[in-house]
Amino acid sequence: MGKVEVDKKLLPMKAHYFLFNAGTAPVVPFMPTLIIQLGFSPVIVGTVYSVLPLVGMLVKPLFGLIADRFQRQKLLFLLFQILSAVPFFLIMFIPAIPQESSVSFHCHGGTSNLRYCPPNGTTLDSCLTDRIVNVETNNATIRCELECQTEHWMWDTICKYWKVEKFCDQSNIPSNGQLELTGLVPTNQIELQQDCLWFVLSGAEMDGDRVPLYCPVNTTDFRTSCQVKCDNQIITEAITHSKIDDSEAKGLYQFWLLFLLLILSWAGMAVVVSVGDAICFDMLGDRPHLYGNQRLWGSVGWGTISLVAGYLVDHFSYGKATKDYTVVFYMTIVIIGVDILVSSKLKHTQTRLSTNIVKDVGKIFVSSRIVIYFCWCILVGLGTAMIWNFLFLHLEDLAAKQQGCLGHHSLVTKEKSEVDV
Repeated sequence: MGKVEVDKKLLPMKAHYFLFNAGTAPVVPFMPTLIIQLGFSPVIVGTVYSVLPLVGMLVKPLFGLIADRFQRQKLLFLLFQILSAVPFFLIMFIPAIPQESSVSFHCHGGTSNLRYCPPNGTTLDSCLTDRIVNVETNNATIRCELECQTEHWMWDTICKYWKVEKFCDQSNIPSNGQLELTGLVPTNQIELQQDCLWFVLSGAEMDGDRVPLYCPVNTTDFRTSCQVKCDNQIITEAITHSKIDDSEAKGLYQFWLLFLLLILSWAGMAVVVSVGDAICFDMLGDRPHLYGNQRLWGSVGWGTISLVAGYLVDHFSYGKATKDYTVVFYMTIVIIGVDILVSSKLKHTQTRLSTNIVKDVGKIFVSSRIVIYFCWCILVGLGTAMIWNFLFLHLEDLAAKQQGCLGHHSLVTKEKSEVDV
C-alpha cells in the first residue's frame, strides 16, 4: 500500500471546518425550540427565519467586495467568527416573555377544587391532557403553590373554618389581599370537563400547617382567581400560557433583542462560510477538486457535536419543567474560540482579486448552465428552509405524542425511557 501524504499546510483549514461547524451545531438546530420556550409562537419563528436568509444573501457579496477591495480576507474571516459566536452566546441571557399559570379556586362546603380553562381562541393540548387524566399514577399527590386574590370577607372564613387563627386579627391580613397557600392535589382526582381541567383538592397547607378547606354552603360563594405553580412538569406545561399575542410581540424588548442577535450571528456565519471557502480555494491553488476533502471535516464536526449537544441538553434538563440549553451556548463560545485560534494560524496570502465585482458577476450569469444551477439552489433553499427551521419543533411534537398519547408515562416520575429532543 502506498504511503498517505498529508498536506500540513491544509490542516488548519480542515480544523476550521471541523471546529466552526462543531461550534454552531450545538445552538443552530435548537434555536427554534428555544424561541418557543421563550414564549413566542411558531408564527414568530417563521417571521424571524424569513428575514435571516435575506441577511446572509446581502452580507456575502458586500463583505466579499470589502475583502477584495482592501485585501483583508483573513482579518474579516477572524472578525466574523467572533461575530458569529458572541451574539449566539448572549441569546442565553434573554429572559422569557411574560407567561402566567392562572386557575380558578372554588371552595364550597367540604369540597374545594382548582379549574383551568385555556384562554379564548386556544385549546388544551390533547396529548398533555391524556397524560394528566388517563395514566396510572399510584395515588400520588401534587403540591401546587397558590397566590390568590381575595375579598375582605373571605378572611373571616379562613379564620373561623380553616382554623388559621392569625387572620382573626385584621392587622395580620396582607395589605395586597393575597392569600398564599399550598394546595394538595391527588393525581387520581384530576378530570377533563368541557375542555377545562378540574383539580380536586384533598387539603391545603398554610405556613407549614395542614388546614381544612371548608366553606359553609349558606355563605357567599368562596371563588377567586389564583396564580399557581405546581411541582409537576406536565401540569405546569398544560396550564402555562403566554400573556402576549403575536401582534404584540413587536412591542417587547425580548423580541427585538433576539432578532438583533440572530441577525448578527447569521451575518457572521454567512461571511465566515463564504470567505472561508474563498480562502480554501486560494490555498488549494490548481487542486480545486480537493475542496470536498477539506469541507468533509465540517460535516464530521457538525454530526459529532450535535449528538453530544443533544445528550447534554437532555442530561441537564432531567427533572426540570423546561429544557435547559445553557450548556450549548457555552459549547458554542468555547469551540468557536478554539476555531479562531486555529484559523489565525492559516498561512494564506490573498492573490485573487476582483477589480469590478458587478462586471465579474455579470460574466458568470451569461452561462445558461450557471443560471440553471442558480435557480436550482434557490429552489433547494426554499425547500430546506422549512425543514431546517421547523424540524426540531416537529420532533418535539412527535416526542410529546410518544410520551403522552402513545406511551402513557407516569405523571409522578419522569421515565428514563422518555423520548426527549
